[in-house]
Amino acid sequence: FCIFLCTYYTIFYSQTLLFIRDFTLLWRKKQTLVITGEGCTDSQSIYGKVMYGVGNHAQKFGIPCIGLSGSLGDGAEKILNHGIHSLHCIIDRPMSLHEAMDNAETLYYNAAVRMFDMIKIGTKIKSEKP
Repeated sequence: FCIFLCTYYTIFYSQTLLFIRDFTLLWRKKQTLVITGEGCTDSQSIYGKVMYGVGNHAQKFGIPCIGLSGSLGDGAEKILNHGIHSLHCIIDRPMSLHEAMDNAETLYYNAAVRMFDMIKIGTKIKSEKP
């Protein structure tokens, strides 16, 4: 059982690194924001899930990164120490897992619209210059 888990983890982590490597050339250009996501962000996310890899990689380039998740579990805030600057959940009201899965596309779309509305607000905030 342990060998299976270790092998699975290594394969999954390797695929994450391959995904990140393929996008490195795009990230070297001047990007202003990276958005990543996963089904559930929790304390396990910092142990090699895609959001962890993308957040750390974006941080190396000084690019802010936002995480969009299907759900936020215990310890989700730990990912904020790994290049993720803001974390958002798609669930907008109490609902069953079955309802969330049936409506995942609409929920993700609506959450993305809310997230981009917040980004637009941020661009309108004026900073005080000394």
